[in-house]
Amino acid sequence: MIAQVFTLSGAPAGQTPTPGAAAQAAMKETREADGCEGLYLFSPREGGDALAIVLWRDEAALAAMRKREEEHLDEIRAEAPDLPPVPPPNLYDVTTA
Repeated sequence: MIAQVFTLSGAPAGQTPTPGAAAQAAMKETREADGCEGLYLFSPREGGDALAIVLWRDEAALAAMRKREEEHLDEIRAEAPDLPPVPPPNLYDVTTA
């Protein structure tokens, strides 16, 4: 299993981030993609950067969604042009114990 970890600019302290319609649609499509084993968003309570973690069954499943992820980011930027850029994700091998 592979974890794809995105670092996202978070909401200010005390505010709960609310994904827009484009982000919600992107998350739904990603969760439904063949090979997606889970999608998790982590937002710090004190404010600051958030994490989005997508778990993929294998490299082929990850590769199949790469182009669509770029399109998702373009759609999200069009909806919320003031959002800071999203850096490329880090990839991790996942081992369960």
